[in-house]
Amino acid sequence: MRLILRFLAASTALSCLAAADDGQPKRSASALHPAVGSWYGKAVQLCPEPVSACAKAALTMTPTITGEGHFIGNDTFAIAGAPFGPHTTAHGVWTAVSPTKITADYVFMDVAFPPGTFPSTGAARFRWQAEVVDDNTMVGYVNFWPCPPVPTLWESLPGANDYPTLPQELKDAVACPKVFITDPKQCTFNADCPLIFKFKILRVQGPAQ
Repeated sequence: MRLILRFLAASTALSCLAAADDGQPKRSASALHPAVGSWYGKAVQLCPEPVSACAKAALTMTPTITGEGHFIGNDTFAIAGAPFGPHTTAHGVWTAVSPTKITADYVFMDVAFPPGTFPSTGAARFRWQAEVVDDNTMVGYVNFWPCPPVPTLWESLPGANDYPTLPQELKDAVACPKVFITDPKQCTFNADCPLIFKFKILRVQGPAQ
């Protein structure tokens, strides 16, 4: 309740400021959402039956959620091997869906898997559903879609209006997923399901105010 009241009060204050137009850019109410900040925590893969066939992946993660709507993140797999890494820093966007809840969408590049698909670049697509449960804790789910290798081929661009051709694999990687799954039992007979992770993260705190 304290988080909700704080968000609503901040939103009201921003509305009042917006009413007095001084010609300066106005921050959105999302800029004061309690999810904004830098976080550090752990995610664990939820495994369908049989559990023996599951990768049983676990990782630590360091996401940053900015007041401008940007999502930046990294995790253990950034320094690990295939098939989940190594990978680049994740980049994406987030949206407030309530005073305490958010969604986030992001991609990163990784080594193309399986090996031998050269020249190409690996890609992975993620979506969050998460909730800030107190001033310093957020919990939620992650859906992870490994993407097919993205062809990375040189091409001649002789004209001033010629630009690189974007392969369908790249377009698919940035497209918004149409489903979100929190129960791995839904994936038992569906090969198109994402990997599902559940996480808890803590706010990286500065000096006490």
